[in-house]
Amino acid sequence: MAKRRKTTRKKRGRRPGLAGMSVAQLEAAIARRKAAEAKKLKAKRAKLVRAIASLDKEISALTGAAPRRGPGRPRRKVVRKKRGRRKKKAPRKRTKRMRSTAGQIARVQNAVLKALKSKSKGLLKVELAKAVRTRPQTLNTALKHLLAAKKLITKGVTRNMRYVLGK
Repeated sequence: MAKRRKTTRKKRGRRPGLAGMSVAQLEAAIARRKAAEAKKLKAKRAKLVRAIASLDKEISALTGAAPRRGPGRPRRKVVRKKRGRRKKKAPRKRTKRMRSTAGQIARVQNAVLKALKSKSKGLLKVELAKAVRTRPQTLNTALKHLLAAKKLITKGVTRNMRYVLGK
């Protein structure tokens, strides 16, 4: 039989330094380690901030721009204009919408009838407005009067309504 060779293995388990510590002692050790790491990080951060500040100064000296300020702070304006007191604007007076006069309505009615004379199939309100050179909203009263006088007839439904000359 062959002889077995003894191997030495490292024992796994607790660290030798922490083996005999109580929970309170462990918590205190963790707190100390955290404080030491935080102190190191603060020192590194301060070093980096100083390096960035010196680079910013060099860049501003080379470019001629104002140096950057700390984070969250606005850049300082080199030239500030002095403002005088602003005057309050007077409140606007609300005016009533102008109603169209009878003469204006009659002119629009004549223009609508003239535009429809050549169109046997009739025109939509939008097309009528283009022919008369006004907005479709301004045609409303004129069309209402012409329909009441039976000088116009409507064909179709609301959105596709065509206005045709009456009999």
